[in-house]
Amino acid sequence: MYSHDRECTTHEETNTWARRIDNQDKKLDALLKKQDNMIRIEERHTALLNRVDIGDAKIHKHANLLMVLDHKASLNAKTVKSVEKFFWITIASGLSLVAFILKDNIYHHLS
Repeated sequence: MYSHDRECTTHEETNTWARRIDNQDKKLDALLKKQDNMIRIEERHTALLNRVDIGDAKIHKHANLLMVLDHKASLNAKTVKSVEKFFWITIASGLSLVAFILKDNIYHHLS
């Protein structure tokens, strides 16, 4: 009887150890899946950070272009303002000359 009891205990112990090993394997598999998921999340995070960096670089580039365009526009506005003043001075001078000539012609005809 002793050998049979020992054989049953050994068989039960073997089953217990097999179950424990199976449980540990399942836990290890779950842990590996979670690790894979974390690696994928980290890769996505890195990709998103790269996109954000590229977007920031583009925004910075466009901001610089806008500053250059703003500077050019202010220079052009000064030029246009000067040309406009010259235009109106020329028109006013021309009208004054026409008025003077007409006045002189009218004055000579009346005298």
